[in-house]
Amino acid sequence: MKRFFLIATIGLLFSSCASPNRSLYDTANTLYGQNWTYMGTIMVYPDIIYSDKITTADKTREISLHDGLISYDKMLAAARKEYGDSVTIANIRIYTEEFKTRWFGRNSDVQAMVDVIYVTK
Repeated sequence: MKRFFLIATIGLLFSSCASPNRSLYDTANTLYGQNWTYMGTIMVYPDIIYSDKITTADKTREISLHDGLISYDKMLAAARKEYGDSVTIANIRIYTEEFKTRWFGRNSDVQAMVDVIYVTK
């Protein structure tokens, strides 16, 4: 029984370290301190991302945004259309095909998820 609890605890620790929310909080806290509020997450479809040469991050780890690969302006416009003009983008998660299939199903059009926050002054 002790062995079961030990394995369950270790599994919980590993799963919490790989949380998509972890990268959001790390990014937003670095950029804005504590002066932000999470608004929601929007799904990004191929009409927002205009390149087929996107380098995917390993699961939800950080990604380098290269000019021309991802249209930040289009993502920001989509976020502001849904949540209003006072929001900004804190985090962009681009998934590997395996991860995307597991969460969104086979043949999903979702290319990325964008975490939207409201920044208070």
